[in-house]
Amino acid sequence: MFNFRPDILQKRPTTPTLKVYAIKYLRETTKSFAYTLNVLASLEWQVREEIHRLGGNKGLEAIMDYLKVDESIGGFARSG
Repeated sequence: MFNFRPDILQKRPTTPTLKVYAIKYLRETTKSFAYTLNVLASLEWQVREEIHRLGGNKGLEAIMDYLKVDESIGGFARSG
């Protein structure tokens, strides 16, 4: 089995192999990716509710749209 060490994500390998294994470990073994996505979704909802409560703000809503995490792929939804 893959031996995960926390400092792996700080390394800058020339190939993505090491980080791919680290991400796989975080997704499948520790489930910390799912936890992080849930926290991000909750925080996004809270921020959007606060924006709405304060009367809306197109600029802030655009920033929130830009920062949105696409939970279906576990990555950022940015297109550009």
